[in-house]
Amino acid sequence: MTTRRRKAQPLVSQSKARSDSKRFLWHFKDSPHKEFSHRHWWKDNPQAVSVEAAIWEILRRHPRAHEGLEQVTSGIRREGFPQLQAWVGFHCLLDWTELSESLKTDFIRRIQSLPPQHGWLPPPMTVLNDFRKWRALLERIKSRGDGPELKKCEATLRKFLVEAVENCHDRGQLMVAIDVGAPIPAITKAITSAVENFRGDQKPHDVGKNRIDDALAVVSEFEKKELSRDSRKTGRDDQLFARYRRIIQSWRWPDGNAAS
Repeated sequence: MTTRRRKAQPLVSQSKARSDSKRFLWHFKDSPHKEFSHRHWWKDNPQAVSVEAAIWEILRRHPRAHEGLEQVTSGIRREGFPQLQAWVGFHCLLDWTELSESLKTDFIRRIQSLPPQHGWLPPPMTVLNDFRKWRALLERIKSRGDGPELKKCEATLRKFLVEAVENCHDRGQLMVAIDVGAPIPAITKAITSAVENFRGDQKPHDVGKNRIDDALAVVSEFEKKELSRDSRKTGRDDQLFARYRRIIQSWRWPDGNAAS
């Protein structure tokens, strides 16, 4: 009995490894999604590729994009299914150049919820408690003498403030309190000092956009080989596939999780 069990374990392990690998190969020629664009448009001028475009090309190859595609094509509404995942899944067959300008703008807006990673940083929240745009509404409510509605509106604004602070914290952003009445040079000096102190206690873990450019180079190299490979005669380049998979797998979604 012991001998049989020992022999079975490698078979189970190999089967699991193959199944897991397929999650990162879902869009290749053996899949039902033959219309997936593998056009590596960025190769001619990689330096001109925006960070957002590079993120799109990585996320749309992600196993979670495949899950999103299956979800939106199933016609079955799943309560609580992540919105970004469903959006990427719905459009993932298109490369960046095939997206309309409105879709590109929508995608850039949606990825503001991504955690900071691999050179990507959401734009900073410069003013957290600037409620000037709501001032006219508050004044109208006050003029009507509607106390309950005023309290409700003020509570909503406080909720927005708390959520903004929590989002900054979750993104790893630095929040600095400033005196808006102070001279501009003093404010600039205070912020610069705070950022320098913060960075001094951190170890750099990214090289910014160059890292994303390198990722796209690996994507195009592996996919070119994989698409031209005759599986009956030539084996897959496992080392290159491991690099390809690691690049895609390492990207975390808004819930903080990568592909496991």
